[in-house]
Amino acid sequence: MLKGALQKHSTASDLDSLPREPAPITPLPQPNSRFQYLKEEDNRRKPRRIDLDYSKDEISKLPSPQVDKTVSPRGRFHPDIKSPSPPVSVTPSREITATGQYVRDVEYTNSPIVIDCGSGYIKAGFANEDQPTTMFPTIVGRPRKGVIAGAAGRTSYVGEGAQSMRGVLSFKYPIDRGVVTDWDDMEKIWQHCFANELGVDPQFHPVLLTEIPNNPMPNRERMTQIMFELFNVPAMYVTVQAILSLFSTGNLTGLALDSGEGITNIVPVYEGYALNYAINKLNLAGKDLNEYLMRLINQRGYSLSSTTEKELVRDMKETMCYVSQDFQKELDTAESRFSLESPFKLPDGNFVHIANERFVCPEALFDPTVLGHKTGGIHVNINNSILKCDRDLQRTLYKKIILSGGNTLFPGIETRLKTELSLLAPNYAVQILAEQDRQYSVWRGGAALASLSTFENMYITNQEYYETGPNIINIKCF
Repeated sequence: MLKGALQKHSTASDLDSLPREPAPITPLPQPNSRFQYLKEEDNRRKPRRIDLDYSKDEISKLPSPQVDKTVSPRGRFHPDIKSPSPPVSVTPSREITATGQYVRDVEYTNSPIVIDCGSGYIKAGFANEDQPTTMFPTIVGRPRKGVIAGAAGRTSYVGEGAQSMRGVLSFKYPIDRGVVTDWDDMEKIWQHCFANELGVDPQFHPVLLTEIPNNPMPNRERMTQIMFELFNVPAMYVTVQAILSLFSTGNLTGLALDSGEGITNIVPVYEGYALNYAINKLNLAGKDLNEYLMRLINQRGYSLSSTTEKELVRDMKETMCYVSQDFQKELDTAESRFSLESPFKLPDGNFVHIANERFVCPEALFDPTVLGHKTGGIHVNINNSILKCDRDLQRTLYKKIILSGGNTLFPGIETRLKTELSLLAPNYAVQILAEQDRQYSVWRGGAALASLSTFENMYITNQEYYETGPNIINIKCF
């Protein structure tokens, strides 16, 4: 299904022709209920409309949507994700089917919502925009033991709201290494995203979600169940992040190196399909480099360990670190001079001085053994992944290596990666594509895909979900 839609827009020039002109965004009022459908805001966004099979007069005469209230929102799937019970069989009547078809068509006129679910950050927005509307940390904070929840009696905080109260909250990260591990907190993340960040009621918008390659089947089904039964979305689709990062550059075939906060995935893609047999995964990503840099700094005599100080170390990494082109030579130079030493100002006015740590930290991407990993660096894993593919495809993959994710933003990484791969594969021309704002590549690819007129035929509809159950995700999204 995905291949068919992508083939119609397989070049960068095709993507340029998509209806992607951004609409102005005005501040949204705070919702006064769990979800609040802001019709005025949706009108201001001027979403792409599609032709309906009904005239306005016919629509006004149609009956209101009917819902089978005998089905409990949580009665379709066992809470234990490891051993789900089979879905209850629901066969809509002819009248409900006809009404459901009408409801689905009307709801498709609203711009689809695209949510890139990362271990570190959620990026969400509307498919008719060029950049995500919001980007917030994938965290849920709760008051520590002995701390009063607050005047509003809140027991949890999400995203930036949680980070701003880090001194009195304990944090949980519901996504670990790309896989959801706490569904209750993940529901809170999505609820916050829809109601507070985007200001929409999800039952009026199709939703496209992203996932890691080879996401466990029970997790995919649970995600589908939550979207349809808790948030009542009219339609949804799920696809692999690496495919979308390629699509954002106008490519259907290539190799994606997607490295974010929790995981690094190396995924060869052919004609819109991920080649699962050749995927390599590294549990080495942004949070690992944060911890490594903190350890290196503490070896200088500093003492950084609190949650607030961890965020400061992240800032140091993102603003001061870079990938060296000749690690040993630069290390020798740094030890004999002080030219690399650079100060980082702390909120209290003091300074932390770092020197060779600026390039020693990201060097772990090319030599993971310094972190205790028994695997080669990203260049070795990319080469191994390509060699698993058909020989006729290998030349194309070496020429189309796309970097995506915030952990690939280190200055110099694309040049070093090209050098290392050229040494491993001297008979091939290596080309690295690294867009400037590639932390948004996956989201932009999802927005472009959801904007295609052919894509609405790929969605899982609410009617299909209630006829088949959560397993529909494994039938239509592969």
